[in-house]
Parts: sequence; C-alpha cells; structure tokens
Amino acid sequence: MEAQVANVVNNLNKNKKEQLIVKEKYDKAKKLLDKLREDERTLEEDGMKVLAVMRGCEEKKGELEREFRDFDKENAKVKKLMQELKSSIDEVQAEKEDKNKIYKKAKEEYN
Repeated sequence: MEAQVANVVNNLNKNKKEQLIVKEKYDKAKKLLDKLREDERTLEEDGMKVLAVMRGCEEKKGELEREFRDFDKENAKVKKLMQELKSSIDEVQAEKEDKNKIYKKAKEEYN
C-alpha cells in the first residue's frame, strides 16, 4: 500500500512539474501572442499613416500638374508676345533702313 501511495505521490509530483512546464509554455505563448497583436496594431497604424502620406502626395501631384499646365499656358502666351515683339522690332528695323535709304538718297541728290 505504501508503494502505491509513493507511486501516486510521485505521479502527482510528476504531473505538477508537467503542469508548471505547460503553464510556462502557455505564458510564453501568451506573451508572444500579445506582442504579435501589438505589432499588428502598430503595422495597421503605420499603414494608415502611409496611406495618408500617399493621399497627400497624390493631392500635391495634382496641384503640381495644374500649376504646370498653367505655367505652360503662360509660357505659350509669353512666347507669342515675344514673337510679336520680334516682329515689331523687325518692322521698326525695316522702316529705319528704308528711312536711311531715303535719307542717303536725298543727301546724294542734295550734294
């Protein structure tokens, strides 16, 4: 009978040790799971931040594209005005040359 009691006590001690090992493994697994959940929340928050930045970049891209189109239109206007100015300068230069020819001709006739 004492052998049976000793055997039962040994089995209980063995079971108690196994329970402690299982509890330690459970606690460790729970900590890891909690860490994973925290990492998941952090990743979700970071993902939301990235999406917000991406939206901001898209908005800025749209603004820059509009500004570029406006700049392009203004540039075309400036080019047109520059061409008109060049034409006017050419006309004035031609008039000046014509007047110089007339002046030289009149001077030659006068002398």
